[in-house]
Amino acid sequence: MMYGAVSISALIAILATVFSGDGGLRGRSNLYYVMIADRSIVFTLAVVVAAIVLFLSRYPLHLQRNTYVSCGFFSAVFLSMAATLAIDAYAPHLFFRNVDIIQLLFSAGCFAGWAVMLRPSPAGEVMRVSFAAPHEHELLKQLDSLNNLLARSGRR
Repeated sequence: MMYGAVSISALIAILATVFSGDGGLRGRSNLYYVMIADRSIVFTLAVVVAAIVLFLSRYPLHLQRNTYVSCGFFSAVFLSMAATLAIDAYAPHLFFRNVDIIQLLFSAGCFAGWAVMLRPSPAGEVMRVSFAAPHEHELLKQLDSLNNLLARSGRR
């Protein structure tokens, strides 16, 4: 799914660059090409992020609350940045000041919300190791002796 999303978004980014106004790529400065490359990379990553979020939403994952909060706010910030770059690409000087300010305020709000919604994780339980069979205990002793041997040889 990721390869498909990268291929499709790269193709769309290339076509958008070729069919952009003012004769496509002719007569542009190097900064123009840097801006087009930046837009293409962000657009590709935005499509991959959206595809991964859609793909993973179909599976019943049981993740911690902080993971969901981080994924949601990161996705919102990244997709808003991609949308802003897509809008800026059609501006005469490759930027719209008002759109950039709105995206900056939206990102600041997302980061503030992200910080407010994160909670300290509870301390995890200490797992007790129990050996189901006596040969497992013997194997662990052998691994421990091998580890000690390697540690001693590394000190020399």
